[in-house]
Amino acid sequence: MPIISATALAKGFGEKTVFSDVSFGMDRGEKIALIGINGTGKSTLLRILAGREKQDSGNIIFERGLSISYLPQNIQYDPASTVIEHIFSRATPEAKAIRRYEACLEAMQHSETPALQHELGEVMDSIESLNAWDYERRIRAVLDTFGIDNLLQPMSELSGGMRKKVALAEVIISEADLLILDEPTNHLDIATILWLEDYLMRSVQSVFVVSHDRYFLDAVASGVFELWRGGLYRYDGNYDYYLEKKSEFENDRVREDERVASVLRRELEWLKRGPKARSTKQKARIDRAEALKEHQWYEADAVVDISLATSRQGGKVIDCHKVDKAFPEATIMNGFSYRFAKGERIGIIGGNGSGKTTLLNLLSGRLSPDSGRVDIGETTRIGFFDQTSMHLRDDMRILEFIRESGESAVLDDGERVTASDMLGRFLFPSSMHYSRIAELSGGEKRRLYLLSVLMRTPNVLMFDEPTNDLDIKTLSILEDYLLTFKGTVFLVSHDRCFMDHVVNDLFILDGSGIVKRFTGSYTEYLVQKREQDALQEREGRDRSKRVKAPEKTPEAERKKLTWKETQRLKELEALVGLLENEKRGINDIFTAGTADPKTIAEYSARYKVIEKELNDLIPEWEALVALG
Repeated sequence: MPIISATALAKGFGEKTVFSDVSFGMDRGEKIALIGINGTGKSTLLRILAGREKQDSGNIIFERGLSISYLPQNIQYDPASTVIEHIFSRATPEAKAIRRYEACLEAMQHSETPALQHELGEVMDSIESLNAWDYERRIRAVLDTFGIDNLLQPMSELSGGMRKKVALAEVIISEADLLILDEPTNHLDIATILWLEDYLMRSVQSVFVVSHDRYFLDAVASGVFELWRGGLYRYDGNYDYYLEKKSEFENDRVREDERVASVLRRELEWLKRGPKARSTKQKARIDRAEALKEHQWYEADAVVDISLATSRQGGKVIDCHKVDKAFPEATIMNGFSYRFAKGERIGIIGGNGSGKTTLLNLLSGRLSPDSGRVDIGETTRIGFFDQTSMHLRDDMRILEFIRESGESAVLDDGERVTASDMLGRFLFPSSMHYSRIAELSGGEKRRLYLLSVLMRTPNVLMFDEPTNDLDIKTLSILEDYLLTFKGTVFLVSHDRCFMDHVVNDLFILDGSGIVKRFTGSYTEYLVQKREQDALQEREGRDRSKRVKAPEKTPEAERKKLTWKETQRLKELEALVGLLENEKRGINDIFTAGTADPKTIAEYSARYKVIEKELNDLIPEWEALVALG
């Protein structure tokens, strides 16, 4: 029985029908990617499935007892709540106990009072009775992976990337039957995206996801639902499979139209000769000819037309001379010097908070360095596409906003067209020109903002997370445009596919203040980095084997464990015991030799995770045992 059965769903806003007659089923364990161009209702459908919005008509039947966890595209949170309150907002007994436990540990880092010690003892007994230590271990692994270490920090103080991680942690920790994820990779660094990708691939949970990240969809999706022309179409495979079948469908429709056109031409010529329906055969032929006139001709989807001219660029683009920039929490640059040349396409990568946006702001003159100089060429015209489309004003009308960038624009063939014509080329028909920006979807707003940047004919383009909210088809067209763009491109993006297609050099920010350069694609960099990390890990293990443990000094022998260390030792003994038992169970399954290949693959992946966790926990456990 499907976990979701939807029948004849319809939804509209005002006079605009977003989709109609949408029907589908979803089985347990399926991982469905929902795709479609901006404005087709992807986020709307997810909100309906998550119970955050009502459909206009149609029915949805959920499996009895199905638990659902929803990650919206724009994170909703109480500014006054702390990280731990947001993450453990679900009121299960296990979640309540783990929340108290984590809050006690966090508080005891600042003050180890008898009252806190008593409370921690109580909550540990509660966790023991609920058999929730394994649950706590999984939660701690997620928090550590996401770098969430200050659980008492207010949500309002977090960056956009960290708020996304906290919201994602809440969804994963819930362990719901169905995860509904709307653009989960937006604002995440590549390490977290790769972790999420691996987690969803191994998870037995059902997943319904909207994402523009093509590598992510290829890895995770077992099926693709496309919202297209008001209806929903299913493809049983990953995103690559969808592209193949969609191309076949379009080619078949074009060939059918060509066949019908050829037959219709002959039949119309015959009809012009004025045949009389004197026989059954002639009457049937006339009827067929009339029927051919009613043929529904296939029209390909309209696509964005980015064919704007580029301003002339002189010899100097942007020169950096010994640039320093630091904030209290991070050093972004220390003595950075580089002369950027015309035609370079540079990707800027690094973890959340490493300074990628800061670097773009320095290069564009929006931000001044602490010392050193950033010299921008006299003929350099910078187009800056920021993360939030900050210059959009919801109360403005679409045409009014675009005219602020220019009454007209020059195409790459020299033709000058009006602002109204450019809106049409970016899929805003004349019927929308006097609509207010507030009425647009998130993706439509990003497309409008992109047009406003390109209308100014820049010769240097700076993109800060351009893939957020743009649909895949528009991204593909933007890729093609950037590959032929005659100016210089700077790109900050977590989208590996987009980066691979566009950039040929990477600048890497690692928080040390040194900007490293890598020539090659994003994927090539990731492969090299994985190889280097694996080598360093092997060398570290080899060194630890060669180093003899130091003998205990009399002072060390006399040292006793603190109460907190004693509790941590008990916790580690429980965790290590659970992991060792799980490891032995998996070994028994392997030894029995009765498991199918899919099960073996799943257990093999889990076995590697267990070994890594044991390698992380056992040194700490041994150190505490030695002290005790």
